[in-house]
Amino acid sequence: MNAPVVRFPHQQQSTQLARPQSAEPSMPIVLVDWRPLRKGSLVGFAKILLGRSLMISNVTVNVSNGKAWAALPSKPVIVDGKHALNPTTGRPAYKPDMEWASDSARRRFSDSVVDAIRAHHPEAFSDGVGS
Repeated sequence: MNAPVVRFPHQQQSTQLARPQSAEPSMPIVLVDWRPLRKGSLVGFAKILLGRSLMISNVTVNVSNGKAWAALPSKPVIVDGKHALNPTTGRPAYKPDMEWASDSARRRFSDSVVDAIRAHHPEAFSDGVGS
């Protein structure tokens, strides 16, 4: 297991990501584990400690069109024993296990997770994607 990475609100955000800078503080994230897995836009899975007491496994980290983001775990949508497809994209459909109350909180979480991974595992984005 790798050493944890702590991300505090007072630390500067990376300017390498193509994303708007948030005026809100980042979330206190500790990166507990990182499992790289390249498949489509997916670059890997993170296990994080949010605050002092919430451990979240299987946080997905994705990159597409030069942007990187993290998302809370989700489950496949199963219909008649088969993985359902999203009618818009034709790709497998997933439903979230939990959700953020606001887009602002979702963005802060995502930015904090991506920044923690970039700080401790820069090779996750080393091919120029998400930079």
